[in-house]
Amino acid sequence: MFPYYEKDIAAGVITKDDARELIQALWLKFSEWVWTISSNTAGFFAGYNQFQNLTVGGRKRDGSDATNELSYLCLEATDRVRTHQPGLSVRIHQDCPQEFLDAVTDLVSKGTGFPAIHNDQAGSQMLLQAGYEPEDARDWSNCGCVVPHFRKTGEWTSAVNVNFAAAMEYALNEGKSRMTGKKMGLDAGPVTE
Repeated sequence: MFPYYEKDIAAGVITKDDARELIQALWLKFSEWVWTISSNTAGFFAGYNQFQNLTVGGRKRDGSDATNELSYLCLEATDRVRTHQPGLSVRIHQDCPQEFLDAVTDLVSKGTGFPAIHNDQAGSQMLLQAGYEPEDARDWSNCGCVVPHFRKTGEWTSAVNVNFAAAMEYALNEGKSRMTGKKMGLDAGPVTE
């Protein structure tokens, strides 16, 4: 968003106050109910409201700090409008400007639940380990709540949904589901052994 903002400010097309109002209107738009979702999404998350995640802060592709005026306007809009959308995330690294850290902690202190705070180095490292080039690994944002993504690809945590009860059932039942009788897990042999 920043290159467009910077260009329009320089050309006198928009003022900072205009941008602030547009961002707040966008927050309201993001908070509207989404009536249609894909069948795949409905199969896993039926009844779950759609959401958008916006990530600010972090580092640029060259490793320099990416915090800019829009980063602050987004934090401010989240405080002023107090909607449930977008899910605002911040990427924090060891060279973050103190002013940005102060703005983040100020918003956290308001009890809005935002922003989600992410370790920039950990997100980049996750993508590096997945084989991304360093420039691409630095250029990540959150998809969903906590999943580092680069553009349209990235890591997926499957919403961290783990059915521990099913794992126990399979372990005690020679890998079979008691409901269907199908082999769903590893055959570790009878539990008595």
